[in-house]
Amino acid sequence: MLVDLHIHTYYSDGTMSPQEVVEDAKSKGLGIIAITDHDVLDSYNEFKAEAEKNGIIAIRGVEIDSIFEGHLVHLLAYKFNDNERFINLVNEAKRTLLKTSEELIKKMANDYENISIEDYDSYEYDRRKGGWKGIHYLLERNITEGLFDGMKFYGQYECGHEKFDFPSVKEVCEVTHEAGGYVVLAHPSTIIKIKLRKKF
Repeated sequence: MLVDLHIHTYYSDGTMSPQEVVEDAKSKGLGIIAITDHDVLDSYNEFKAEAEKNGIIAIRGVEIDSIFEGHLVHLLAYKFNDNERFINLVNEAKRTLLKTSEELIKKMANDYENISIEDYDSYEYDRRKGGWKGIHYLLERNITEGLFDGMKFYGQYECGHEKFDFPSVKEVCEVTHEAGGYVVLAHPSTIIKIKLRKKF
């Protein structure tokens, strides 16, 4: 049986709806899948219903932004329950994630006259294009030429994840386990790179 336990929808930075994810998985012969949107749980009910209709096993999941030794680390949490502390942790991580872009726009507005936080707050974009609101906004206001060109500004304006109050890896693990879930490192190479930088 084929399995994919790391899928994003347009509820975070993906391009497909939960229904489309299930349809795509079925066309590829997958039997077990998990949607692991960044810091958001909104897709699960729709995802679960569609998976059941299509004979696919749906695993509840989420990808949580966390900090380890001053660096961003993505953790995948699976099979958790509706533990209040866990839900609050995910919701707070989402608020913090949104804040990174809000703070970026505030700072950049001092250097670019055609953007403002007020304009950004009212701005909407097509989620099916993938990516995040902040980089879409910079592209549509002609600050950048390509969608992901905007990512460089987070570092330049000191608005990277490490500058904000995301949960620690330890906290994410503890709270997820308390909720009956499991934690997996999303990108193992991230830790390897961190360790190598510290070593050399």
